[in-house]
Amino acid sequence: MNLIYQYWNGERPQGAVAGSENMKAYARRIGAAYWCYLNEPYMAGDLARYFDLLRPLWDPAFQEFERVLFVDHDVFAVEGLEANIFDEPLADIGMCEELGMPAYRDGRTKHINGVADHVWARLIKSTWGITIPLDEQGRVRVFNSGVVMYRMAAAQKLARVFITIREYIAAVRNSNLSGFYAIDQNYMDAMVHLNSVNFTEMHVEWNRQVHGKDDGSVYDERTDQTKFVHIQLSGADDRDAAWHDGIVNGKTPP
Repeated sequence: MNLIYQYWNGERPQGAVAGSENMKAYARRIGAAYWCYLNEPYMAGDLARYFDLLRPLWDPAFQEFERVLFVDHDVFAVEGLEANIFDEPLADIGMCEELGMPAYRDGRTKHINGVADHVWARLIKSTWGITIPLDEQGRVRVFNSGVVMYRMAAAQKLARVFITIREYIAAVRNSNLSGFYAIDQNYMDAMVHLNSVNFTEMHVEWNRQVHGKDDGSVYDERTDQTKFVHIQLSGADDRDAAWHDGIVNGKTPP
């Protein structure tokens, strides 16, 4: 049996409710279990906001499953999707690459940018010996933590070899990097590239991005093969299920 896992701490906006209902329906179509923890944080304090996605590694309740898929509340399955994500190849842990992100961040001046990515990558290498992969142009590759699949037989190993979250946060905060680099995505990007971790690059169609750009335009990397759509548009949290359905399924422009 496989599980789709989500969580939310705090009051859920209607956009997040829409994402939860969408993923619950997808789980039902593919015969997977679905759990959503609402205001039941696993980690202490502020860590729960970003790092409860790692709950399957420590909470024994998850051990009854073969695989666990963590999905952010702003990730939506396309209409009627029946392709089973749990049929995808998986080693210990899997995430999808944001293919267009290195180019988008290249030359960007805001706090998340290509220069900062390289500063972060050098910090990870010098502190823990982890080599962060680069693309053919020498830019830091980005893997998105909105969709993470765990093979539960590897959970205890991952829990043992991952650097502690507080150690990671302390190292990043002691650098000149913005707080973005201290939260879940970059932490996961570093941990999956530990030499002892067997990382699977999941097919990008399981986490295609739609997000706003600095100039007010929209970055939309979807194809006709896209299965999950990650909606990162300003104000999306406050929009209802019908609005999300229109964006996700191409009925209305983003």
